[in-house]
Amino acid sequence: MSEIEYQFDIQHPEWYYFKLELIVDPAIVQNRSNPDNTTPSVVLDHLTWKTYLLSALKRFHGLVGESIPVDILQLIETPGTPSCIIRTPWDGKQKVATSITGFTTSMSGVVGLEDYHKGSLRISAQSDFLVGVTGPGRI
Repeated sequence: MSEIEYQFDIQHPEWYYFKLELIVDPAIVQNRSNPDNTTPSVVLDHLTWKTYLLSALKRFHGLVGESIPVDILQLIETPGTPSCIIRTPWDGKQKVATSITGFTTSMSGVVGLEDYHKGSLRISAQSDFLVGVTGPGRI
């Protein structure tokens, strides 16, 4: 009997992963409510992250952007910079990335910020695979 070899290639995975950070405008924090120049401790829950993400998608891509499914997989509470890991379908990764990088928001009412602040979202890691955003940083 002859051996049969099988070979397959993954064209692209089903999901694409992002690690996001919320950046609070340091000039506003410094000038208004924070004379000692420390970063305020900001706490965001799942609902607030989801609201920011849907708002960014709708603002840049309308209803098409808002209809892209985005799942929040993990909230990471680091001092000063809250972050999260999200996944989105591979086909929608470009729309999600452009929406996030151009998004700014008013953060009035966010826990940890007593005054009016502006914030933006930043992509700190992205990958075709979950380990690419959760694993150790590459040099």
